[in-house]
Amino acid sequence: MANPPNIAVIAHQKVDAASLSAPRLKSIFGMRTTTWKDGKQIKVFVLKDKDPLHVRFAKDVLQTYPYSLRRIWERRVYSGTGLAPTVVGSETEMLRLISETENAIGYIQQHNIDQNVKVLEIQ
Repeated sequence: MANPPNIAVIAHQKVDAASLSAPRLKSIFGMRTTTWKDGKQIKVFVLKDKDPLHVRFAKDVLQTYPYSLRRIWERRVYSGTGLAPTVVGSETEMLRLISETENAIGYIQQHNIDQNVKVLEIQ
């Protein structure tokens, strides 16, 4: 599966990955996969549940619904088996935090990409 039009999965420049499989990406955003292949803790950033880009990302990239993701995150937090991702208020904030936070992953619209983040290909 290629990245959907206009949505880019981005990571911190030092993340040791150029691409991710669709199942691995879904596992990362479902908070089941918590470390990169090098063992470093993944820091997941998402937009608010009702943000149109978050809705498109959930449906088109992760092939799930935003409310399903929310349920998964809440279950992991309440059961003590995991954490929820960090919710940010805008793509600008997402871009800044991904560029400043080692081992971070998130998503933005392609036209907002800058040289401070790495774009990951989804296979």
